[in-house]
Amino acid sequence: VMDEFGTVDLVVNETEVSQVLEMLAIQSQKNIIASNNVTGAVSANLYDVTFNEALDAILRVNGFAYVEEGNFVYVYTRNLYQV
Repeated sequence: VMDEFGTVDLVVNETEVSQVLEMLAIQSQKNIIASNNVTGAVSANLYDVTFNEALDAILRVNGFAYVEEGNFVYVYTRNLYQV
């Protein structure tokens, strides 16, 4: 749940990453778009972290990354965006 200071608490256990991203989107009121390759189970216990800290922690350990452009957050597999 996002509090008045803009931090998030998130506890998930073997939850599909798309569901975790949906939870973060709802809590933070941000538009998150994930590529089709962003799949897998996530377990995390996050307390009093910012949206970006939560997103980075969840994605990095699973081989995913994100980029923010305007009002959107795009989530993708790391090798998709490497040039």
